[in-house]
Amino acid sequence: LERTIAQLNEHPDAVAACTDCELRHQDGTFIQRYSCKQSAFWKVSLGNGSLVRKDVFTRFNIWFDKDAMFEDLDFGVRVVKDHQWIGIPEVLRVYYRYHSQAGDSMSTMYTQKTPQSAFEYFIQKNGSIYQSAGNEAVAWMHALTGKMMVRAGHIRAGRNHLYSAVRHDFHFSYLAYYLIALVLPSAFRRQSLVVFKNKAAGMLGR
Repeated sequence: LERTIAQLNEHPDAVAACTDCELRHQDGTFIQRYSCKQSAFWKVSLGNGSLVRKDVFTRFNIWFDKDAMFEDLDFGVRVVKDHQWIGIPEVLRVYYRYHSQAGDSMSTMYTQKTPQSAFEYFIQKNGSIYQSAGNEAVAWMHALTGKMMVRAGHIRAGRNHLYSAVRHDFHFSYLAYYLIALVLPSAFRRQSLVVFKNKAAGMLGR
């Protein structure tokens, strides 16, 4: 808090500040480092570890939307797209990711209970922001939405979004997710897939 407040005081035109984050498994094993400063604005999630000026609410009338999927991201892109913000290149927070063999982590539980309309609402609300940022941003939005939709059981709609991601900005990871959704969509609900992905990211990040 001391470092973040100091940065906001040094940059009075900035409306928000976030810090780098170190992602770890529940046993403390390093996975990867997320750099806030290097993120494109359409990836900025203003949630834990962020400070936002009161003006965002009282002057610009931007609020957390309780009906929006990816609420931290939904809030973040609307704040930073038209305003200055600060990314502090220091790891000032550690985020622990918890998993269970039953697949009942918090992230899995909320997606399994989320209606398809909640995902579509996020795209309807923020789609124009991503479109204005170009194909890379649009593809990222569709990939994120598609993965979570398949995990929530909306397999056909999720596949369509993953296909849109491949079509807008081809990446092997997008193609891999699309093929898994075609052949073995139940894998998206398995914590083993997420754990494997995180372990791979950790090895590559060392």
